[in-house]
Formats: sequence, C-alpha cells, structure tokens
Amino acid sequence: MGSRLIVAVSGGPDSVALAHGIAALRDPLGLEVHLAHANHHLRPESDADEQFVAGLASLLGLPLTIGQLDVRRATRHGRGIEEAARRERYRFLARLQQQLGAAAVAVGHTADDQTETRLMHWLRGSGLSGLIGMREDNCLRLPGEPPVRLVRPLLKTSRRATEEYCRQHGLTPRLDDTNLDRTYTRNRLRHDVVPVLRALNPRLDLTLERLARIADEADHFIATELERRLPALVQPIDSGWLIARDRWHDLPPALKRALLRRAADAVTGDRDVLDATNVEQGMHAADSWPAGRTLHWPRGLILRVEREHLVIGAAAPPAPPLSAREIPLATVTAEPLVLELGPVAHLGPLGTTQDGQLTVRRTHSPCSAPDADPWHCDLDLSSVEGSVLRVRSRRDGDWMMPEGAPGRKKVHDILIEASVPRRDRPRVPVVETASGIAWLAGVRRDRRFIARPESRTVLCLKVSGSESAVTGEAALRESTVCTP
Repeated sequence: MGSRLIVAVSGGPDSVALAHGIAALRDPLGLEVHLAHANHHLRPESDADEQFVAGLASLLGLPLTIGQLDVRRATRHGRGIEEAARRERYRFLARLQQQLGAAAVAVGHTADDQTETRLMHWLRGSGLSGLIGMREDNCLRLPGEPPVRLVRPLLKTSRRATEEYCRQHGLTPRLDDTNLDRTYTRNRLRHDVVPVLRALNPRLDLTLERLARIADEADHFIATELERRLPALVQPIDSGWLIARDRWHDLPPALKRALLRRAADAVTGDRDVLDATNVEQGMHAADSWPAGRTLHWPRGLILRVEREHLVIGAAAPPAPPLSAREIPLATVTAEPLVLELGPVAHLGPLGTTQDGQLTVRRTHSPCSAPDADPWHCDLDLSSVEGSVLRVRSRRDGDWMMPEGAPGRKKVHDILIEASVPRRDRPRVPVVETASGIAWLAGVRRDRRFIARPESRTVLCLKVSGSESAVTGEAALRESTVCTP
C-alpha cells in the first residue's frame, strides 16, 4: 500500500472506527497516517463535526487536513445536492493525495453501504458495473482532477460492527440527522426497503455479493472483447467519438450497450452517465433512425446518426449563419480572389467545423475531374446572370436543380439527405447568382450553371481549409487541383 495513507473521516461511526483502527496499526504496518475531513457546509452542525474530527486527530496524534467545500455552488451545474457533495469531496481528496504523495485514501464504506449502493444502481437502471458496486481498491477519475486511489478496508464489515467497535473503545462519533431524512433515496432504502428485503431473505448481503461476482465476470468479458474491437469500431474526434455504422450493426447487443456507455463515459470523463433507459434509446436510434437525426442524452450528450457513422459527443449550440457577401463579377480575373467565410460545416477532419475561404478565379476551361471534390465547382460564366455572386446561408424556401437529379428540390431537403446536422446547416455556404442558387458548397451543384468541357469562360470556385469531407464520413476526397 505504501508508507503514507490518508484516512477520510466524516465523524460518523464508520469513519471514526476506521481512523482509530488504522491508527492502532500504523506502527506494525509502517504507515504514516494523515486524516482528512471535508466540511460540506450543508448542515448547521457542519462546523461542530469539523471540531470533533480535529479533536479525534489530536487524540490519535495524527495530522489533519480540512477541506472547506462549496457544494451549493457546485449544484449550479445541474447536479443534485448528494451528487455535488460527493464530487466535491472526492476532488478535495484527489488533490490532497497528490499534494501529500500518499499511496491511497481509505474511506469507511461498510457492507451495509455496499448493499444499499447495489440496490440504488439497480433501481436507477445501471449496467453490469452498477450491480458490481464498490470495489475494495479502485482508482476514481474526475474531469480536470488527478486520479484518486480509494481503498475500503471495511467493505465486508457491517455498520453494526463499527458502532460496537466505537462503544468498546469509548468513542462517541457524531450522528448525522440527514441520515434519517427519507427524501433521500439512500435513506429510504436503508430504513424502509432493506429491512423488508432482509426479512424475506436474511442472506440478502451474500445474495447480492454473489450476483455482483457474476456481474463482474460478465462485465470483464464484455469489456475485454470491446477493447479488442475498438480500433476497428471507433475514431476519436475533438468533439467525441465516431462509430462506423456498418460495424455497429454487426455487434451483438451486449457489446452495443457497452460501447454506448464507454463512449459516453469517455466524452464526459465520468462513469455511469447513462442509465438503462438512455442506453436503450441509443440502441434504438443507432439501429433504426435515418441519417440526420439526433438523440439528446443527459449532461449535454448527443448521439447523432450520420450516413456512415454514429457521432457521440457533447451537444454544441446552433451555429450562427454565414455573413452575406457579394463578389462583383467584374473583379474576378485569372488571379485568385479570396473571400474569408469563417467556420464552415464539415470542412476539415471528420465531424468538425473549420474556418474556410472561398477562392474565385476566371479560367478558359473547366478543371479536371471536378466531381471528385464536393468543395470545388466550375460555373459556365455565360449561364450566370447579373453582375455579382452572392455567398450566404440558406433561407426558408431556397431551392435548386441538383446535378444528376430531375426537377427542382428544396435546399432544406438536400441538406437532410446529405446528413448535415440541423445545427450545422447555417454554416453551409450557398453561392447564388441573379437567376438562382448555383452551388451548395460541399454538398450539391446546380445543373443549370455547371461548366461543360466545351465552356470557354469559366468561373472556378473552391472552398478550402484543411482536408475536406462532405458529411463527416470516413472517405476523405482529394482536393481538386485547379488549372491556371
């Protein structure tokens, strides 16, 4: 375990018994013990609890660090008071462990806590990992904090045993009245549900322990198999994970569920973000939804269905529209004219928005193989009416006559078919002439304006940034090399 150990002490029977017992063993075990107390400032008695722990540290001859936590401020991020208190407490312990160079932090969770935790996870619809419950030795990672190693020496010891230990050693731990408040789920389980279950099955704790062992074995197998397949399934991007849809459909359901949970945990940096309902919704969306739809999960997470990928990441605010710009045709010559566009949807690595620019030049013939690059468009100048080209975001009612398709079509429908997410559509450049939309950059060209091999006066248009992709899909196309 190492030579230095932090013991977290709330002042209740479990943590007081733990601190007293470890203090008695520090010399035989060669331990340097340091106590830690988190003052959550949630109860009128919080300062009295702090003073009690300070007195205990003095009695045991142990150093003590007290963390002053602002839990109510932490609830502004949308978490309940219990979850916020837990996260702030572990942030404090993680920082203290790093500061002191301690091997671990010992916490006073008992067998009763373990039973309650497993039942709570089951009620909330957790996966197999929730049924496993707490581990005797594990590493907890919170976003933006160093990892904290938690050890739970009392995890197979009953709460009644810790209370008896305190009585035998003349210790009078603090009693937290909030533990009687049945508005909290854990307290209702502790006082109302668990006694009934134990009456029905006196071996409740052992039964749940056996279930946890089976769940642990199954979870380990699924996690190992998922890890083996991840490189072929997933491509990380700045905003989350891309999952190949063809490989997704080949997965058995157990691996699909594990993959969704793994992606959500990776994006948020937290564990068990999704409950069972969230996972089943994700399974249905990924299996059945058409490209272009987005599922919203808790904590600002989304699952977006694209033509070739599933995107799991953090929800982004809708993109602001492009600023409307005009290019006088009289100013376009053989020398490239460059127009800065700002962020353009899907211009760049997969699933990203990147600053782009529109380059316009006049040539005597179309560039070779323009169809290979959706970010390139050659217009026959003789078909372009008016004296300017306009570049803008789409508007309601916009339509065009797409290349390779009969009749006219709404731009809104074209963007949906191209799997451009709703939030990104304002950042797709619309190039417009006096007689209609000539190009939806990165998506479709209008057949009325396309230059032909016999065209002799050509407007060469190109949107560039880094390497491009139409809808965040895997196959990046090579950028067109324009002729002078």
